[in-house]
Amino acid sequence: MGPLLMINAVCFLVAATLETRIRAEEKYIEKQKKSIEGEDLSKVSRVLVDIKEGFRYLFSEKGLMAIAIYFLFSSMAGGASNVICLPYFKGNFENGEYLRSVESGTEQNYNMIDGVANNRGSKPTIMKQAGKTPVEENAVEKKTTPRQKNHLKERQSVLQR
Repeated sequence: MGPLLMINAVCFLVAATLETRIRAEEKYIEKQKKSIEGEDLSKVSRVLVDIKEGFRYLFSEKGLMAIAIYFLFSSMAGGASNVICLPYFKGNFENGEYLRSVESGTEQNYNMIDGVANNRGSKPTIMKQAGKTPVEENAVEKKTTPRQKNHLKERQSVLQR
């Protein structure tokens, strides 16, 4: 049991360390402080107002709403699979709960490594929108005819709008 807890602690330490490297400017907080200067709301009322504003924004953005619904059902299915998997591992394997812990930890490690690999470095905006890396972009430039290049430029200008 000790080694699993140590691995879990190391994973949490790595996650916490990576979170400290987030360099986002949160302009919303200053905006919100200015908007509530004249209001006399309790902390609970302010939280409820924030939740209502969040849902209003979610309902106004159809793409974001679709993603939220997907994650809602995905998390419910994930919860059900956890309820099913642990008894299966315990009943069919010696030390099954440990195997389930290792399997779950490995999955989380994969997600962390995958996130780091896919989100490192910055790409130019046009590359993010087109989904191409600079290497892929250079390969496209070498293989295309002048007519295809004009079509690609038109497509990129549409993506930039």
